[in-house]
Amino acid sequence: MAEKETPITTYEIVKALAQAASVYDGSTDKEGKPLKIGLTREQGNPILDKRAVDGFKVKISGKYMILLYHAECLLQDIHKMGIEKYENEIEGHVKDIIDFIKKDYKNYAKGDLKLTQEGEIETLVEPVSRMRTVVRTIAKFKIGNLEDLDNVPQLKKMI
Repeated sequence: MAEKETPITTYEIVKALAQAASVYDGSTDKEGKPLKIGLTREQGNPILDKRAVDGFKVKISGKYMILLYHAECLLQDIHKMGIEKYENEIEGHVKDIIDFIKKDYKNYAKGDLKLTQEGEIETLVEPVSRMRTVVRTIAKFKIGNLEDLDNVPQLKKMI
């Protein structure tokens, strides 16, 4: 007689999501190859090239995952590209990170991770000096697998 498969719990989903998002500069896969997430710091030679500073982390709030992306760049790079094109590039990084998390999630839990973007991606570009800027991006995603958390209060403002 075939056993009935038990559904994955909220704890298992959040734990697997946290494990999938816990990468750092220099993270490797099971074969020892560097992970390709879609960040700027992965491009070029880490010894010879000037290192790009960017990274991300995730927070879980109720049935939402909040992705926080941080980058530093030169102001002249933003001016060359134009702010709209630069924002599109940042949104591309966010999409790459989400794709990586969804793919890596399968290593820690059964089933697929369903993430649905809620609202727009918010990007804040702040000057640090006349040459450098800090870019902070926040994106909010509803975790589709967490249906039992409907009575958790909504997030009002993320920044």
